[in-house]
Amino acid sequence: MTSGSAQIDLPADLLQEIDELVGVGARTEFLTDLAWREVNRLRLLQFLREKPPGWDLAQHPELKDGAAQWVESIRRDEEPPNGETYRN
Repeated sequence: MTSGSAQIDLPADLLQEIDELVGVGARTEFLTDLAWREVNRLRLLQFLREKPPGWDLAQHPELKDGAAQWVESIRRDEEPPNGETYRN
C-alpha cells in the first residue's frame, strides 16, 4: 500500500496520552489504525442509511420474526434429545 503524509495538529494533552499508551514510535500505526476503524464505521453507517436496505426480507423469510427468534429456533433444533449440550 502506498502512503502519503498529512500534518495533523493534535492537542498536546491528547498527544501525551497517545505517547503514554503506545509510545512515540507507534504514533503513526496507532493513528492509522484509528482512522481506518472510523472510516469503516462511517461507511457502515452510510450503508445502513441507504434505501433500499442491504437486507431483503423476501430472500430470507426465515427471519420474518426477527433474527433472535431464528437463532433460538436453530438452537432448539440442534439440542440433543437428552438435554445435554454439545461440547467441542
